[in-house]
Amino acid sequence: FCAVIFAATISVQSDLDAAEGGDAWWERGPPAVTDRAIAAVLSAEPIALGAPVGDRRSWEAFARTPAGEAAVRSATALLSTPLPEGTDEVYLALQRDYSPENRQRWDQLGQARRDRVVALTLAECIEQRGRFLPAIEATMRSLCAERAWVFPGYDRELKDYHGTQITIDLFSSAVGWNLATADRLLGERLAPDLRRQVRHELQRRIFVPFRRMIAGEQPAHWLK
Repeated sequence: FCAVIFAATISVQSDLDAAEGGDAWWERGPPAVTDRAIAAVLSAEPIALGAPVGDRRSWEAFARTPAGEAAVRSATALLSTPLPEGTDEVYLALQRDYSPENRQRWDQLGQARRDRVVALTLAECIEQRGRFLPAIEATMRSLCAERAWVFPGYDRELKDYHGTQITIDLFSSAVGWNLATADRLLGERLAPDLRRQVRHELQRRIFVPFRRMIAGEQPAHWLK
């Protein structure tokens, strides 16, 4: 995602630099990026990383590797570990007081919740037996239900938390990436309503704010 934006920026701005005979773009700071510039460097067909679960040749080959075996063991252990909750309390505590203790609590909770969908999805793609699907779906639904995906320290006025203005940062884009990748790899093995929910949240938390940022309709933050 970032690479696409960067490529579009370089392509457009390099042409302008050559035409104007001015300083290089990196000497003046990053220019604005338009949706047309981004669209120009995208392929006509969707691009995704990883083989879908139905590609058994790829996943069965990975299953025979030490990394594949370790992935299944790790995910199996997660099945007996409850999904950590309490995100609102930890989020608000860090938003109010950026202390080492609050940061550690948020990091541990966030990592435990967000890495969970990755580990479980990987194991389900390896086995394709369905035993990880209930935990995957429960985790994805819980992530979709979080009040905010951004880092609490950046949500100074709680606009993300209350949904009055959604922004994008490295944390929220990582959640979106993991959910989208899980949906793409598992496809129709996930419940239809969950897949619709994932798409709704990606639009609301990632794509709509991104379009608003490049259109100048809200602060650009990390796009600057």
